[in-house]
Amino acid sequence: MSDAVAIRDQMSDHMDVLALEAAYAPRWDAGDGAGWSRLFTEDGMFAVALPDGTPEIRARGRAELKGRCDLFNSTMRGVHSISRPDLTFDGDKARAVIPFTFAGVGREAGRRLEVVGMYKAEYAYTAEGWRIQFRFEIPFSRLTHDMWPRDLPEIPWLSGVTS
Repeated sequence: MSDAVAIRDQMSDHMDVLALEAAYAPRWDAGDGAGWSRLFTEDGMFAVALPDGTPEIRARGRAELKGRCDLFNSTMRGVHSISRPDLTFDGDKARAVIPFTFAGVGREAGRRLEVVGMYKAEYAYTAEGWRIQFRFEIPFSRLTHDMWPRDLPEIPWLSGVTS
């Protein structure tokens, strides 16, 4: 294989994983559990750091991953802001560190959730292309608080903001 072909293949792999990451947050934020879970390998895992830093598996396999996304989005809606992944490749495996923020609002209780942290991700190249094999959420800050009343008083400059 020529150097040019090797570089092209590396760039293609890099772009494929970036495209995978570009789909991650919008699918979660839209409540698309089926689409979000398909970004993972069949046996993919999602974990969240406990206070001591050890991972707690929250979902394993696409059915559990879909269920986790669906359950979360039934009670909370929000949006992620994800930074560019710092990627490293080793053949058909890859790793990334990805800084993120999340801001969400409870559907009924008027609660707000804000998370700042990073994901550590491991990827595998499969027959479906690059997929997430393991995703580890490490929150640096997690805040919850009550929001203002949903029925805001009439304020001219807020007209239409809450509708």
